[in-house]
Amino acid sequence: MKLRGKTFLISGTLSLLILILFYFGVYFLIKDIKKNSEDFLRIKKEISIVRAQIENIESFKNTYVFLKPDLEKISNLFVDPEVPIEFIKFLESTASSSGVSIKVSLISSKTIIEEPWSFLEFQLNLTGSMQNIFKFLERIETANYLIEIQNLSIGRLNDKNITAEEFKTFSLVIKVFTK
Repeated sequence: MKLRGKTFLISGTLSLLILILFYFGVYFLIKDIKKNSEDFLRIKKEISIVRAQIENIESFKNTYVFLKPDLEKISNLFVDPEVPIEFIKFLESTASSSGVSIKVSLISSKTIIEEPWSFLEFQLNLTGSMQNIFKFLERIETANYLIEIQNLSIGRLNDKNITAEEFKTFSLVIKVFTK
């Protein structure tokens, strides 16, 4: 081969080799740039999500300080299911201040799927005048507990004359929602 043919062959091979190296070098470089760009955009999006969450948390902290007294009041609406002593004391003191004698019995503690909250059921046996019983009922209805009257039975001690003062025995079933 002549020198000129060898030069063309070498320069052609070298040019082809440079083009192949350049093509694959640029291809992998572009591929890495694309991957890094996608990672950058994903991280940027995650950072914006985290910033939004931080802002929401800060907003919630500010709102919580404002709503804390109301949340405590709401929490106090529910009776502790493990130890309902405070609620029973409330019933007894309300009955006493209303002029009614009371006997409190826990019927059941239930969690029913259809009900949004669990509850306790109490049987209240009351003795007193109609006026005092109604005073007691009014006070427990306006109490700081979530109470639902389930059943009310009125009996009388004397069958001879039917007057308001003779209706003295009351049986009451109430549902009290728990925490």
